[in-house]
Amino acid sequence: MKTLFALFTLMVICVAQEPTDRVVILPIEKAPKEAPLFFSATAEVDARVSLSEIAGEQRLTFHIHQGKPEILTLGLSGAGDVTSVSGDGLRDWSVRVAQDGSRFLDVRPTLTDGNLLTELKVVVKTRLKFEKNSATLLLPTPGVATGFSLALKVITEAGLDIRVVKADGLAPVHSADSHQFIGTSAAAVGIEVSPSGSGSRGLELIDVNVVGKKSEDGNNVSFHLTGKARSAAEGSSVELLGGGAALSGAVSGDGWHVALRQKSGGYFYDLIAERSGEFAVSLDIEVPVKHKGDWQTLEFKLSAGVVVPVWIEGLGDKVSFSRELAVVPEHDGNHWRGFLPANGLAAMAWRSTDAVADGALFFSSTESSDVRVGSGLLRQMTVVDLRVLQGKLSELSLTLSGPGEVLSVSGDPVLGWLVRQDGDVRRLEVKLS
Repeated sequence: MKTLFALFTLMVICVAQEPTDRVVILPIEKAPKEAPLFFSATAEVDARVSLSEIAGEQRLTFHIHQGKPEILTLGLSGAGDVTSVSGDGLRDWSVRVAQDGSRFLDVRPTLTDGNLLTELKVVVKTRLKFEKNSATLLLPTPGVATGFSLALKVITEAGLDIRVVKADGLAPVHSADSHQFIGTSAAAVGIEVSPSGSGSRGLELIDVNVVGKKSEDGNNVSFHLTGKARSAAEGSSVELLGGGAALSGAVSGDGWHVALRQKSGGYFYDLIAERSGEFAVSLDIEVPVKHKGDWQTLEFKLSAGVVVPVWIEGLGDKVSFSRELAVVPEHDGNHWRGFLPANGLAAMAWRSTDAVADGALFFSSTESSDVRVGSGLLRQMTVVDLRVLQGKLSELSLTLSGPGEVLSVSGDPVLGWLVRQDGDVRRLEVKLS
């Protein structure tokens, strides 16, 4: 967005008292105010977990878009301490605690006259001592940054088991050797740590994957669960499956078997170890599909405490998922991929995009804009009110006139947006639910 400055010129006219008059004009320009600071930040965080502590390394990159970066501030969530901050161009740093107890990391770069700073990279070292077997990771948050992205990798030492019990504000990324997450807002990650093998308590499921396929009649989805079970001793057990789902294949294997148990008016399956150690588990699960109008829904419950990737085949390409439920798969090749939450409750709903026959589209729209002009920056917030009278409005295309950048598009029906250059015309294209 172009920066606007108000320029004032004072014309001073002096007339000399000589026979031949001379005129002197002196322009005096009023110096504009400094533009306010706007910056964005990206964070790559590695959290190395041992039985006694968590050692974190945060690689932060600040991108200065406007203004003088005297102080760059990010928030801090979770427990632990910042032990050091280093990087080229760093003057000093501090951890600031607000009155409400929230913490902030203040970074001051070295500024030189005539050298406009546009980027600063620092490395932040953190440390958290375990008091119990659970902890909340120390992570950076956006703070006052106008844009923010976070990539988190949790790495464990050999001989340890880690369980992610909370991952608020983050999306998991499937990885075979570590727990990885990404996000663009303030996040909170809670973990539990225990020794592996005979030192673990009870029975634990690890490396679980669930692949499902919809039946031809559409009345159920057949899931195949694979993973590993790690047992502390013979007789260790874990609640494996419930919520209306049922096993359809083998109920036992090398080192394990499944038992049916009644609980709170329903039936649940327990996975029971026949010996200590680690063994492979493979199960076939049938989940009924319920029909509510043009929506198809399913719900079941797996063992809580782990974020489980799930794949579903046989739904076709032209389906949409309800974003009000816990699992919202995304299209990935010939199947749909999502993640079951850490609480184990899997609930999803979908419908065919061709299921509803819509009439011709008729809609009305009203627009109101709030424009605020400050020193060096013009902010504009536009509210578009759409009323669909008939048919379905799945996307919206708005022509952008004039300079400036679109920072965000939000609203309950907004699925995504982008700015597209069409010749000399810019268009804002918005996908709607």
